[in-house]
Amino acid sequence: MINKIYKNIHSKYLKLFKFFFFLRYLLLIFLISITSFLLIPKFIKYEKKSEIIKEFIKKNYNLDLKNFDNINYNVFPYPNLSIEQATLKVQDETINFKTDQIVIFLKIKNIYDFKNISSSKIYLNGNKVILDIRDIKNLIKFFQKQNNKFRIKKLDVSFEKDNKKIFEVIELNFSNYSFKKNHISGNLFKRKFKVIFKDKNEIIAYFPNIGIKAIFNLKSKTSEKLVEGSSKINLLKNIVKFEFALNENELEIKNSNFRSKDLKFSFDSLIKYNPFFKLSAAITVKEFKESLINSINLNTILNNKEIFKKFNGDLKINYKNDKFFTGIIDNYVADISLAHGRIIFSKNINILKNKINCKGDSLLIEEFPRLNFLCQITINNKEELLKKFSINQKFQKKLINVDIKGSINLYNKKISIEKINYDSDYAIKEEDIKYYEESFEKYLINEGFFKMFNKNKVSEFILNLI
Repeated sequence: MINKIYKNIHSKYLKLFKFFFFLRYLLLIFLISITSFLLIPKFIKYEKKSEIIKEFIKKNYNLDLKNFDNINYNVFPYPNLSIEQATLKVQDETINFKTDQIVIFLKIKNIYDFKNISSSKIYLNGNKVILDIRDIKNLIKFFQKQNNKFRIKKLDVSFEKDNKKIFEVIELNFSNYSFKKNHISGNLFKRKFKVIFKDKNEIIAYFPNIGIKAIFNLKSKTSEKLVEGSSKINLLKNIVKFEFALNENELEIKNSNFRSKDLKFSFDSLIKYNPFFKLSAAITVKEFKESLINSINLNTILNNKEIFKKFNGDLKINYKNDKFFTGIIDNYVADISLAHGRIIFSKNINILKNKINCKGDSLLIEEFPRLNFLCQITINNKEELLKKFSINQKFQKKLINVDIKGSINLYNKKISIEKINYDSDYAIKEEDIKYYEESFEKYLINEGFFKMFNKNKVSEFILNLI
């Protein structure tokens, strides 16, 4: 019975079985053919085709292939040509790439077309560029003008001026296709960042680890400026807006405004980086909260001695109190200069027509820096001045001039007063000066240098003296 059933199935489906066996051989032949088709190019010496490859890269990616070590054909992950240890130059520019690997992904149908290379995309891996600061815009244009699929990975760019390194951006990645189209990512000052090119004039930059988002709108080149435009930066809910212009020697920032919950100010600045670095800035403070000043840690600032050695600049600060019933200071003007670690300052303070003019200096890079000062205080109405500090006492209206000279140890919070003169002819005795020093250290500077400007601390200090 079983044999009869087997004979019936065999006779009925014999043709079908033969067809399946035929497909098995057909599939094997197909696999052998495809494998041979993909593997045979590995035996071709592509170095002999280098001129064709150079012309292809030049025509499609605006790059001149200057030299290389070797060219290999690879099947995986997709048929491609791998050019090792190559040097590329952007056409009509002075930008040169040193590249570990150029990968040209070939279209399968054109693998054997040696006269006209056809590629689906190109991939540059492991790159180094030494770039003159003046060529920043040209590098951006090079990325923006890529019409064919182009990807660059692990690009280290060293920005220089007159063969001197200014800063470095490492591990840059860029792609003009797929979900990362027109995105650049990398590391600047050991901080990760991402840049998106919305169009040829709008650029968005992110520093996710420190909460920075910046939008740049570039102007079409109408002057000798390398880069010109405007920007809006959001830093941890603090907003900065400004216009900028970059040329070969300097960066100009103007019409700038900063706004946060504790501080509002406008500023203009000029940053020169040739022949040396120098910052000049003018700041107009519109509003600030006292808690912001109290939160400044002077010791943390002073610990950055290497920065003070390299930083040179001039800073002018202006503040006018438009709110009559709040704040102690009516007007404040300060000029600050820093060069090679030495700070020189002068400041003018007005409180109800009473004036405080101070000047001084300090060498911040010393182990224990001292702030030397000379202050001239002019009191027109002592009674009104004390009311500002919630002290109500009757005094005779009399013009008082006080000169104070001394120094403050910024780390140890100690003051040394050399002299105090009233109306230029009366000098305070040494034992009284000692008492003033102790009171100053006890009531004003005991909790930190910047906290001595607290209204309550000043009131307590004055009450202790009168």
